[in-house]
Amino acid sequence: MHPNAFDFRERPFLVIWETTHACDLACVHCRASADPNPAPDELNHEEARELIQGVKDMGTPILVFSGGGPLKRPDLDDLVRYAKTLKLRTGVIPAVTPALTPERIQALKDCGLDQIAFSLDAARPEEHDAFRRVGGVFDRTMESIRIANECGLAVQINSLINVHNQENLDELIELIAGFNIVFWEVFFLVPVGRCWGGHRPSQLTGPLSFRRYLANRLKPAMPSMPFMVLRFII
Repeated sequence: MHPNAFDFRERPFLVIWETTHACDLACVHCRASADPNPAPDELNHEEARELIQGVKDMGTPILVFSGGGPLKRPDLDDLVRYAKTLKLRTGVIPAVTPALTPERIQALKDCGLDQIAFSLDAARPEEHDAFRRVGGVFDRTMESIRIANECGLAVQINSLINVHNQENLDELIELIAGFNIVFWEVFFLVPVGRCWGGHRPSQLTGPLSFRRYLANRLKPAMPSMPFMVLRFII
C-alpha cells in the first residue's frame, strides 16, 4: 500500500454528524422525522467538542455537520472553528430556510468552513418545494448556491432520485450541469423515518429500482460535467 493511501479497514474517511433533530422543513423522505424542536438528549456544547475530538483521534479527516437543520444549533460556528483547530476538513448541510441568509453563509466561511452542500431534487420550483413541503425553498436554494460561490465556498449538490422526480430527471441533470460545484451526490432511498409514514411505506421506493435507471440517464451527460458525481444509499 502507498504510504499516503487511506486504509478504509481502519477507520471511516468521513463522519456525517446529525447535530440536531430540529429542522424547519418537513421533507417527505426525512429519515429523522425532524420537526422544529431539538430532541431532549442532544449533545451539549462540551459533549459536541468531545465528539469532534473523537473524530480527530480516530484519524478520520472529514467531518460534516448535518441534521435536522444544523443552523438550529446556536453553537454551530464555534464547533466548526473548533474542528478547524484540529485540522479537520469541514462541511455543513444546512436546511435552506429563511435562517440561511447571505450573512449566515459568509459567517460559516469566516469560521473556516471548507464546503457547503445544498439539497436539490427537481428543476421545477413547485416540484422541489412540494418534496420539501415548504414554499420558496427552490428559489432560496438557487440564491444560496450563488452566494456560496461568491464567498469562495466549495459547493456540493445532493439529490434524491426516486419516483417524485424520475419523469423530469433530464431537466434536473441539465440544471445541475450548469452549476459551479465540486460534487453532485446522488442518493437512493432506504425507506425509514418520515418516508415510512409511521407504519406504512410512502410512495417513495427503495434503491434498486433507480440505480440502473439513473446510470442510463446520466451516462450521456457525464462527460460534460466539470465535477464528480457520487452515488449513495440513505
